[in-house]
Amino acid sequence: MKKLDNVFPLWGPYGKKYLGISRVADEGMKEGVRFDFTVSPTIFASDAKVPNSTFMCGVRAWQCSSDYSLFSYRFDLEGKDDVYAIVSYVRLNDDEILTRTEVFNNTEVTQNILINYFSSMEYREETYTLLKKPENCVYVDAADYKSYEYAIGRPWDEENPDAWIKGVFPDEKFVSGRGLGDRCPKWHLPHRYLAPFGGEKGDRVTYDIEKKNFSSPVLVIRYRSSGIHYEQGKQVGVHYVKGDKEAVFTLCGKKKIVLPVTDELRIIKIPLDETPESLDFVSEGEGAVEFDFFAVCEEKDADKFEVITKQHEFIPEIEETKTDSGYRAKLTYGEGRGEYNIYSISENTRFRKIETGCLEDCLNVRLSNNDESFDDLTETFSGSFARKKSDFGFFHNMLIHTIFCQKHSCVTEYAVVSKGEHKCLTKAEYEAAYREKLREYKPFTLENSGEKYSLSNELLRAAVMTNVVYPIYKHGRYIIHHTPGKRWDCLYTWDSGFIGLGMIEYAPQFARYILETYLSDKDNPDYAFVHHGSIVPVQFYLYRELVCRGYAEDEEYYDKMKLYYDFFLGKIRSSTTAKFKSGLLTTYDYFYSCSGMDDYPAQVKMMKDNIRDTTAPVLTSAHAVRIAKIMLESAERLGLEEDAAAYREDIKKLTNALNTYSWDKKSGFYSYVLHDKDYNPTGKYVLPGGENLNRGLDGIYPIMANICDSEQTKAVLSHLKDEKCMLSPYGISAVDMGASYFRNNGYWNGNVWFSHQWFLFKAMLDIGEADFAFEIASRALEVWKREVEYSYYTFEMVSVVTGRGGWFHNFGGLSTPVNMWACAYYKKGSLTTGFDTFTKKCVFNDDFTEAHISVRKKCENESVVLVCMAGSENYSVTSEQAKLEYYQRHNGEIEIKLPEGVKNIDFIVKKF
Repeated sequence: MKKLDNVFPLWGPYGKKYLGISRVADEGMKEGVRFDFTVSPTIFASDAKVPNSTFMCGVRAWQCSSDYSLFSYRFDLEGKDDVYAIVSYVRLNDDEILTRTEVFNNTEVTQNILINYFSSMEYREETYTLLKKPENCVYVDAADYKSYEYAIGRPWDEENPDAWIKGVFPDEKFVSGRGLGDRCPKWHLPHRYLAPFGGEKGDRVTYDIEKKNFSSPVLVIRYRSSGIHYEQGKQVGVHYVKGDKEAVFTLCGKKKIVLPVTDELRIIKIPLDETPESLDFVSEGEGAVEFDFFAVCEEKDADKFEVITKQHEFIPEIEETKTDSGYRAKLTYGEGRGEYNIYSISENTRFRKIETGCLEDCLNVRLSNNDESFDDLTETFSGSFARKKSDFGFFHNMLIHTIFCQKHSCVTEYAVVSKGEHKCLTKAEYEAAYREKLREYKPFTLENSGEKYSLSNELLRAAVMTNVVYPIYKHGRYIIHHTPGKRWDCLYTWDSGFIGLGMIEYAPQFARYILETYLSDKDNPDYAFVHHGSIVPVQFYLYRELVCRGYAEDEEYYDKMKLYYDFFLGKIRSSTTAKFKSGLLTTYDYFYSCSGMDDYPAQVKMMKDNIRDTTAPVLTSAHAVRIAKIMLESAERLGLEEDAAAYREDIKKLTNALNTYSWDKKSGFYSYVLHDKDYNPTGKYVLPGGENLNRGLDGIYPIMANICDSEQTKAVLSHLKDEKCMLSPYGISAVDMGASYFRNNGYWNGNVWFSHQWFLFKAMLDIGEADFAFEIASRALEVWKREVEYSYYTFEMVSVVTGRGGWFHNFGGLSTPVNMWACAYYKKGSLTTGFDTFTKKCVFNDDFTEAHISVRKKCENESVVLVCMAGSENYSVTSEQAKLEYYQRHNGEIEIKLPEGVKNIDFIVKKF
């Protein structure tokens, strides 16, 4: 099978607008163009909702194989389970996709069903830009610079958000689809008031150019003025903002050039005294600009540069014909996008056209009616409302109608979408092809007492797998990327780490791809790791799990992980994370949230008090300790003693800083730490009455790093286990429920999320708290089961009051710990350890009644490992190094205590 970036098939659920199947249009990942095909069943004359990917519309991810050869969505057509449809997408081969729509009618009446098939070519922008230029010229794309420097450096100069090339941004109005300037996504950053490129004296860009002599040389520049625009004190986004000052640059240290103010991209011609051997622009600090291109040519040719804006050809040539078994729509797209064919297997087929890029512009009742008088799908009735065209684009609509589904029965329809022609088969042959893929499909099955969690975990896996989009812009190219939900059309550092961790359980090839996507190397000057959003370094935990599970080797990723680590700890490049003299770390120079908990009270108040520059949270330093331990493991296995010594020193210093400056004995929580303008520590962050502002997840995080002494551990556990404090009926609350600033209706403040609980679960195994580890997992599995089986949605979080899910509905991302807990306790062949226990070997026999396991334990205290065997058996655990205590919590799951002081332990789990 042909794959993109070695892992992705040509066809997959990559669309951003509607739930369906997509194909990367050029069989590569260069231009960000895709073909979308969406199936939308409905009841005749009903309120037909199309399957929008960004908001609730009665459609859920239902199944997804680990290679995308089969995936499906469930559509609620009437009630929750009264009338519904399962739409499956089945890969027949690289070029042909079978769609199978099965409608279930559980009512007492016959239902009249219609199925809409929507096809479209999706471009990132409506237009693109071309340039006609004279043959005799030296041309330079502004993005192809030799060096690019700001007079006032930014902390992110070598850690550009979203993996951007420094100064380079995508924009279809520019000739190459990219321009040069300062659109770094930084509205949320503390240095937001820095002027864009050219606005500070000394801003500089340099180019190497082809050596060519001209008798009367002219420099041609295409540019536009730029500026800063604020709304409510915040710089607006990453888009172009009009400038109001002319820009002045010194060219090659000799000639001053003035670029007049212009809101639109324009070409300016500047006579030169001699042909330059390079181009070097140094700003005089007047106005800011965005550059498109530069060219040097003869004066007589200077007027031959012509910029042409063209609209993409999203309306195809359409040929609609009858076939032996139904109808065929042949769609031939311009710009070399190729031919796509839609085949129906029904005589009741009609065709319609939709001249908008937004299906919500269509009237629902027109979409669900097959009469020709309803074919103008965007026309309003009576003219009382305006016709809408919300977006550029075009949909071809094949409609299958008059499908009668008798009461308490089901009916199935088929269609094929193909790149090129397809030889039609019979319905029986299509059903056989579907059944064959279904036999190959491996559902999310759990053993014995965990079987009740299978459906809710299956739907989470389906959501995680199908939340994948194309295109995402990364470092000058477009990639396919898994997101926490299709609402988030971007990279996401900490969410993606959890997506990878979850995928280890069922699609390890994508877990590796995700890790690789977020890493960099020393030769890349633009970023040390991919940063978007909160810098919670989950990639280190993904790296460790891949190595422990045997899906990766240390040496594959060690150098890239070390680059990430060194930036995170403020050791390299322009990193400012280690600016505090207390030794504590901060990532607040890079994002407004250090933890992903957007409305976490201490963080919110810190922002309101405008002290983010001088305040250190706990979580960042605690994670630094833990990832230092992960890197220490790898360095020791690779024999890198110098690196290992550095990691040991980092662990020592950070542990001392947290316990010296942050530990608040009175409250039993660690505190945010305040610093003065010179970054000297000045005290803990508390309310006027003395209440610690960090009574919540951030305030107990050092237990995850296993650096608490016995008194601190006792205090932290007392909070975590107290049902009036942090342990709600549905899991651990992000904020202490007894704190004065606790709210029961926030985003994180007053709700239960699963991500940070996973770190705590692993920490409990590290300190021997097996019962509480199970309590964390069990509460999560139970509340997840209840919500998902009730709504069939996979929400972001659950309410601390009701246990109901909330926010985005088809969410994966930070909810993957649910899958990991289900596997840890109920999937045979699973071995689960804490962070301080490294798996050297884990081999199960074929029927999972015997396992040979070797581990290395780094902590001195007693810890626990979980082994999941085949159920309905009794097991023994034996080791030559030590007598091991163990406990069989339920059929198949054995919890083994690793005693104090023992480092390397080999043991056998065997039925008796």
